[in-house]
Amino acid sequence: MKFYDSFDCIDGKSYIVVNNEIATEISQSFIDMTEYSKEELLNKNINELFSILKIGPSIEIENVDGEKEYFLFTKSLDARFVNITVNEDTFEKVYVFCEKKNLRLDVKLPAVEALLSHDVLGIAIFSAPDITLLRANQTYLDFFDKPFDRRENSIGKKMHEIISGWIGSSSEDIWRNVLLTQKPAYIDEYMFKFERGVTYWEVSLAPVFENGIFKYCIEITTDITEKVLNRKKLEEQAKVIEQQNEQLKMQANLLNFSREAILAWRLDGDIIYWNKGAEEKYGYSKEEAIGYNGHELLKTVFPIDINNIKSILLREELWSGEIEHTRKDGSKLIVETRFQLIVDEKGFQTILETNRDITERKKIEEELRIQNQIIKQQKEQLEIIIENISEGLTVVDKNGNYIMLNKKVAKYTKNTTLLGRALEKVGESLEAGERYYTETGEIITLDDFPSMKVIRGEKVENQMVVVKHGDNNIYFNFNATPVFDDMGEVRLGIIICRDVTERVLYEKHIKEQKELLEKAMEMKDDFLSVISHEFRTPLNVINTAIQTLNFVYADQMTDKIKDYMRTIKQNTSRQLRLVNNLLDITRANAGSIKINKKNIDIVFLTKAITESVYEYASRKKVRITFVSKLAKKTIGIDDEKYERIILNLLSNAIKFTPAGKSIVVSMNSLKGNICVKVKDNGIGIPQDKIDIIFEKFGQVDSSLSRQAEGTGIGLSLVKKFVEALGGSITVESTFGKGTTFIILLPDEMVLEEQNEKLMVDFMNDNRLVQITNVEFSDIYL
Repeated sequence: MKFYDSFDCIDGKSYIVVNNEIATEISQSFIDMTEYSKEELLNKNINELFSILKIGPSIEIENVDGEKEYFLFTKSLDARFVNITVNEDTFEKVYVFCEKKNLRLDVKLPAVEALLSHDVLGIAIFSAPDITLLRANQTYLDFFDKPFDRRENSIGKKMHEIISGWIGSSSEDIWRNVLLTQKPAYIDEYMFKFERGVTYWEVSLAPVFENGIFKYCIEITTDITEKVLNRKKLEEQAKVIEQQNEQLKMQANLLNFSREAILAWRLDGDIIYWNKGAEEKYGYSKEEAIGYNGHELLKTVFPIDINNIKSILLREELWSGEIEHTRKDGSKLIVETRFQLIVDEKGFQTILETNRDITERKKIEEELRIQNQIIKQQKEQLEIIIENISEGLTVVDKNGNYIMLNKKVAKYTKNTTLLGRALEKVGESLEAGERYYTETGEIITLDDFPSMKVIRGEKVENQMVVVKHGDNNIYFNFNATPVFDDMGEVRLGIIICRDVTERVLYEKHIKEQKELLEKAMEMKDDFLSVISHEFRTPLNVINTAIQTLNFVYADQMTDKIKDYMRTIKQNTSRQLRLVNNLLDITRANAGSIKINKKNIDIVFLTKAITESVYEYASRKKVRITFVSKLAKKTIGIDDEKYERIILNLLSNAIKFTPAGKSIVVSMNSLKGNICVKVKDNGIGIPQDKIDIIFEKFGQVDSSLSRQAEGTGIGLSLVKKFVEALGGSITVESTFGKGTTFIILLPDEMVLEEQNEKLMVDFMNDNRLVQITNVEFSDIYL
């Protein structure tokens, strides 16, 4: 019976049972309410499940308020209004969902539902105060940019998630005012920019209250973009007509209202006429200018002497050029000017000056000149770079003619006269006897050469070409990219080649050295295997002799002899442990670790292994505790390898844990795996040493090895054994505070021909005691 079976509150209700934050059970009532299948919701994290259901508003899973009204969305995106209560014990939580009767939107707001179904006006219902979209028709959704014009991408989302740029906009201000005042709002012409462009809306926002509380807000929206744009177009046309009328008025008095500066002066320089264009250009009024010497007023800078200009006018009546003036505010003005001599019937001479402002044009011209100069410099720099890069660079046109090549290419080809020549002629420029091959020794034809591929529109990436010249091979790496015109035809081909001979020869040398090293390592492993087997024979003889002496002559041995016998026994076990580790290492390197999996209760097995070392721990005044969230768990495991793994970790933990501290062995289920942790409060491992502890012969510190002797191959074997069992092992450690080894093993069983091995046989088997004695043989030296 589960703890929640007795809760009256869930009988016939919609509920979810959660274990370790994972949904393990879902009631049929909940399935019926949400329209999701059990397969879509079971075994999901509670956070992910709440996200799928889009539960709101602003729910905190750890602080669910049973009195508060929440909403969730069905698979068909209909809103349901519920109260959520949470019941829990140590390992499980039950989330109970009670849907409020007659609170569905189509029941509470039938008139709005009718408008929604007509789909003429844009209608939407939002929750208050968090502005979550609860329901909307397609006409309303069509206002939004993709993908939020579809229900599945917008229902259940807040306004700022649907409309980019909503936060900080005037629309947010309107909504905030409605939420604050709880009064309706109407906007007859609201502008908003979407990705598709500017739109104009007619919007009404109407609050809806329940029991005096502002619960919903209904938005009725009409797209008036076309109407507004037509109105604006008419307004712009009216402005154009008005401007045209103004131009007609200006043409009636051209000289006075010309935007060009027009003035007249006598030969002595005094101004006698000053139009409005001159007033605007120079900042001087007519009253300020007339009667004043124009050249002194405007501080005119002429390209030639003013007297020469007067002479030209007297002779030719016309002069034009560029001059510089100074405005009243002191700013400079460059004008394109025209001086014309006018003589009336009385012989009175006047000079008419017409000035066109070309300041901006001259500025642009100067900027263009500077920019062209920069481009020229950049081009020169680029040419220098291209000529001196380490790679060979070639450019060919669509017909296969060389139109550019740098010095490197010329060096490779021994020729600098390739420009304008076709690819087929390249062979003439290369030294006689050269052939082209792939890395595997196949001949590369002209059609397969990178230069020919690129003019066919193919892209070449890292094509290796071997040039055989006599007894020498030169290795080139080619990359080529076609450049296409607007019609999709090849316009140019850019080819880059690099001489990689040194790199290739170096890699071949390294490969040969690696193969020699692997052979040497293999010979070393064979030697260690033979030596280790040879060591085991005398060790077994010594162990047999010790057992015989202890069994037959125990009463005849003095205490001193017994102490020597224990020392011999312990050192024999240490030697046997070393030999076993060496044998296992050589087997692991050869990939021949034999795994014999049987279906065994791993909880019982782990507990038995932990209890077998209590005596060793107690002698060192270290406390060992076994904790498991699983009462029983049967999986496929090689019990002998698993014993070696746990005993090695416990041996290390006891070695490096000071007296008075503790070691905890814990177990639990984790995402399809069985998680076993061995945690101690020992000396810990420095962060810069964690990566080497699983390496063969890797030790954290020589000072530590003096405290507890060892070869450093124990954890290497542990890692290989765990991986051979299909699992993984990691370590977490804080130097000076302790270390935790974490083992993950697959939660799966294997097919067995015989019945599962009984744990009672394991307890009666003396093998665990023998393995423990061997693994802990060096703990007290």
